[in-house]
Amino acid sequence: MYKISMIICLLLATTASAFSNAGPQSFQTGPRPVAPVRTGNHVVISPAICAENGNYYSPNQADNCRSFIQVAYEIEAQIHYCPHGLTFDVQTCVCNNPRDTVCY
Repeated sequence: MYKISMIICLLLATTASAFSNAGPQSFQTGPRPVAPVRTGNHVVISPAICAENGNYYSPNQADNCRSFIQVAYEIEAQIHYCPHGLTFDVQTCVCNNPRDTVCY
């Protein structure tokens, strides 16, 4: 139940940051939710959340995905920063070259 609560919090946080940065002229709808897809050791839950080994990861849109939020069972959410020049990629669940990622 705790994991579900944290996922909902992540979704609300990413949605809130999208609305706070968008004016009436620049509002764009995001991609539609997708069914979870297992790729290697991780699962892509939505365009903005992936999971691996019981941890959930979501890019931080406030800084153009240069950091990401990690949520683990019974541990407070933590922000981690990608190495210089990289952005968080939900499709691979790691920091990657920005030209190979999409920041939602």
